[in-house]
Amino acid sequence: MNWFKQHPNITLMIFAVGTYVLTMITFAPAETTGPGRSGVGMLIQSLSPSISNETLSWIYLPLWLVLMLPVEGWVIRKKNRKLWHLLWAIAPIGWLVIACLSNRQVSEDKE
Repeated sequence: MNWFKQHPNITLMIFAVGTYVLTMITFAPAETTGPGRSGVGMLIQSLSPSISNETLSWIYLPLWLVLMLPVEGWVIRKKNRKLWHLLWAIAPIGWLVIACLSNRQVSEDKE
């Protein structure tokens, strides 16, 4: 756990790629990929086969945000930035913008 605290940008990138693999890796037309279209989609359709691929496409983005926002918030707090930067999550590659934010060091009074 200490490694993740020392390397928030790498943690963010690993988590973003992992979340992408879980939710949207095969986000393509249903004609070419068949049912499921992702790891989460296959799990949902195995539990409820009546869910269409169109319905699943509306689940992927909110699921991506639910998984990514806490990690992005943690990285922003580690960089001593304001949580308003979470609004970058609205952008398609907002997590890259968060990774590019510089760290703000807290000045400590040495008396």
